[in-house]
Amino acid sequence: MNPALRGPVVLLAVAGLVLASCGGMDGPPPLQGDHEFTLVYSQSNFGNIEPCACNNRTTGGFPRRFAYLEAQRAAGKKLLVLDSGDSLFTEKYVSPEMAGQTRAKADAIAAAFAKSGVDAMTFGELDLQTGGNYLKRLVEEHDLPMVAANVKLRKSGDPLFEPYRMISLGDVKVAVIGLVAPEVRRIVSQTNEEGATMTTLSKEQHVFLEDLFEDKDVVIEDPIEVAREVVADVRGEAHVVIVLSHMSPRMTKEFAASVTGVDAIVGGHMPSNQPKYEIPAGVLVLSTPMNGTVLGVVDFDVRNGGLVFQDRTEVESFRERLPRLEALRDTIVGRHGTDVPEEIEATDLESANNLRLLGATIPDVERAIAEADAEPVSYFVHSHVTLDGQEYPDHPEMSDLVRSYRRGLADLYTDAAAEPNPAIVPAAGAQAYVKDVECIKCHRPQYEFWQNTFHARAWQTMLDYEAQYDLECIVCHTVGYMAPGGFDRPDTVAGYENVQCESCHGPGSFHLDGISFLDASKIDGDAVRMDCERCHNNEHSPEFQRETYVSRVSCPPIDPNEPLVRGALGLARQGIEKSLAKPDAVPRFFQAAIDLDLRLGNHEQALRLAKTALEKFPGHEKLSVGAAWALDGLGRTQEAIDLLAEVYDARDPQPLVLKEMARLFLHGDDRGARDPQSARVCIEHALGSFGAKDPAWNLLHAELLYAEGKLDDAVAEIERVVDKMQMRTSPYTDRLEAWTAEQRARREVRLPPPMAGR
Repeated sequence: MNPALRGPVVLLAVAGLVLASCGGMDGPPPLQGDHEFTLVYSQSNFGNIEPCACNNRTTGGFPRRFAYLEAQRAAGKKLLVLDSGDSLFTEKYVSPEMAGQTRAKADAIAAAFAKSGVDAMTFGELDLQTGGNYLKRLVEEHDLPMVAANVKLRKSGDPLFEPYRMISLGDVKVAVIGLVAPEVRRIVSQTNEEGATMTTLSKEQHVFLEDLFEDKDVVIEDPIEVAREVVADVRGEAHVVIVLSHMSPRMTKEFAASVTGVDAIVGGHMPSNQPKYEIPAGVLVLSTPMNGTVLGVVDFDVRNGGLVFQDRTEVESFRERLPRLEALRDTIVGRHGTDVPEEIEATDLESANNLRLLGATIPDVERAIAEADAEPVSYFVHSHVTLDGQEYPDHPEMSDLVRSYRRGLADLYTDAAAEPNPAIVPAAGAQAYVKDVECIKCHRPQYEFWQNTFHARAWQTMLDYEAQYDLECIVCHTVGYMAPGGFDRPDTVAGYENVQCESCHGPGSFHLDGISFLDASKIDGDAVRMDCERCHNNEHSPEFQRETYVSRVSCPPIDPNEPLVRGALGLARQGIEKSLAKPDAVPRFFQAAIDLDLRLGNHEQALRLAKTALEKFPGHEKLSVGAAWALDGLGRTQEAIDLLAEVYDARDPQPLVLKEMARLFLHGDDRGARDPQSARVCIEHALGSFGAKDPAWNLLHAELLYAEGKLDDAVAEIERVVDKMQMRTSPYTDRLEAWTAEQRARREVRLPPPMAGR
């Protein structure tokens, strides 16, 4: 069936009455004729001013918001632009180093709201995170239309901000009332004496709203009681009453059922993946996703002055769909030369069924549209706008505002003599960052590979967008920010630019000392999953797939016979001796030393050290594997297998032990250790459980197929892995190249397949 026709098409009757503006109260003078206006609403911007520029799939930002609004105004639409709070700041806690930038960005966002022509907005607890006085300053300096009817000064009873705004959209007057939940009083953060930083407090240490303002007597009254009074006041003038509600979903619905005369509520704290609406108690309740990526839109059409609105959202979606349905019908008829399904059925059952469905659907759609158009009643249509850069490219005026904000961040770092943050001064014996200048000394091929990756150009992106002083961006475009051995200010970034070796492998000081030489867990363990997704998250990198992305930046393997590498291995092995001699030496010290011995070909020494370590740490997985590697290197493969089997049987399933057993069964010596059948047991068990996502198991499986004489199957298996991981060079691609060459050679000379056990 054609995807456009999957499932039945159900036409709903036009929804009944949803907005009854007057609610029994005396209203304003009646409207004459027809009027149109459009509500554009948002909530929980969370301090986002512009989306990450690293990926063209990101959405949101004020340059795109402004582009959309300007396009609508240019088209002649009468816009009502509203925001329901938690817009200026990102989190409840602001670290000391972020305090200056946080305030600067809030100032820029306030300017952006004002420039974009917001008609009314209210505030949430996040808007108070640097203090109520700062919020008041932003409102006053940028002339923001802040409304909050139930936030008042205790002594005088006057509202802290305007209680409502009366907005004229042509002849239609709309009252927008701001209401804030009492819970906003309990702010779990506060400024220090200078108002420069924020501190998270326990629930027992809540800071009350009045402590955030100079007046010290700010209170939040019950929103329902206040709303009843304010709605009664505005109903004599307003045709439509809308509430900007910074309340929970539960409280918002209770409010809708308790207060008469409210037509619509733009909610805050309303979790939603797409802009949506509900109609509890006959009130239109609206919500949008967070982070400013999508705007909600409600088009109101006032016909014959009526203020009772029907919901035609679904009818309008059918109106958009009708041309596609008609085009599909015409395509089927044109292809078969008939509009009779029974004549098509014998040769194309799917097209016949589609034509039957279209024959029933199109008249119903046309009828519903015609009936809706014929009714002289007012209606609304709900939709949404995703702020992507394709349909709404960044508006240059707003982009200039954002660039100006970023350029101004440099002024926060004029004190060049500031003491470094203690967090970046390495403690004695602690790991620390050493920068790529140290890595280049021994790993030239890897460095040259890295230079051709996007990671090596990460800092240039910062320069292109004038974001080199933006701490929110710096953390993902450099290495070592606010870490021991790293840097703490944008003006001290020299040498730490780009996503360097240590971004994936971790701090390098221990590596230089031989303590954690080539720690494999940094490549394929949990650490990298965490580190990658710190920056490659849904907001910054929505298409991120760890397996694919990591393979693109994985350096070529190190050649242990390269003179520089062998010299470094020897020095590292000497350096680690002091650590091994300490009574509190931990397993990873022994692992590093065993690994170095094996790489240098000192298998006897590696075996002695592994046995010593296993006496201190019996059954340790990685130490047992190290001992097995040493035994295998000495030609004692069966002993290595027996050792691993004993460890495996004694403990919970251990993927690493099982993997090495499979490898030894496949690559055992000539004394009978080679056992493809046992290898198959290990591999099938792993592929069916904990090893299924590790491509190393697929490589072992391919090698098993090769050992069993199934060359074509082996090539197909490894091709799947290389294609899925999008690898350019690796042991997988080397093996694939060799096997593919053998495959071609056998076909050319018609050789028999490889013997099992080869």
